Amino acid sequence: MTDKYLKVLIDKLNKNKTEGFVFLRPLSDHVDFAKVITKVRKLPSKFISPLKFESFYFIKNDEGFYVATVYPMGDHDIHWFVLYAHRKKGYLTNAMKEIILSHLFQEHDKLKITINENMIGRKNLIASEKVAMILGFKKVSDSYYGSEYVLHFEESEETIDLSGRNTGITKERLKELQNQIHSNLNSLLSIQTEIEMKLGNNSCSEELKYFIDEIRKHPNGFEDIWWERKMTWENK
Repeated sequence: MTDKYLKVLIDKLNKNKTEGFVFLRPLSDHVDFAKVITKVRKLPSKFISPLKFESFYFIKNDEGFYVATVYPMGDHDIHWFVLYAHRKKGYLTNAMKEIILSHLFQEHDKLKITINENMIGRKNLIASEKVAMILGFKKVSDSYYGSEYVLHFEESEETIDLSGRNTGITKERLKELQNQIHSNLNSLLSIQTEIEMKLGNNSCSEELKYFIDEIRKHPNGFEDIWWERKMTWENK
């Protein structure tokens, strides 16, 4: 993931232009956990691959302006990016120390970052190495591909609530989501029927039918949850 792409994501968030492909869940006043839909790839013969969601952390300043992002890559490697005008202000370091590292350690017992001067330049190399050392990462190797730093999980006496905060959803948006589900179910039902009629009963048609029936057992599930949450908010 390039710095250019990460900057574009931050800019879109600050312009409220991420609806439908960036889904946020606040972990604190300054850190949002996010699931982001990456590009949908067309496979051979014009098949479209399933949507792929990538995890991100987006960091805000006190005014609620997004200033940085942290992207956990494969093999536990981490890539971070801070908007140029907001560097050297502690946003990244504080967010990592207070929230992000603990959240990542829920799924990993070791985290790794690779810092490559050829990719980020000497100035950014020094800054990234400084952040890594402050966070407790230890250098374990040097190679053509960059310096590798590792941080191991250590049990902390302090308990942090990392479940995230519910931000709510409007009744109108809920209806839109329900309509999307019904539309997709109708498409699946059409596919299931065609397979069954042309190829007879088989494992594929039976699995589709089971899936469709299970979802249709709970037509008002979303609405029930919405009313339950609404009552909770009003009683606080």
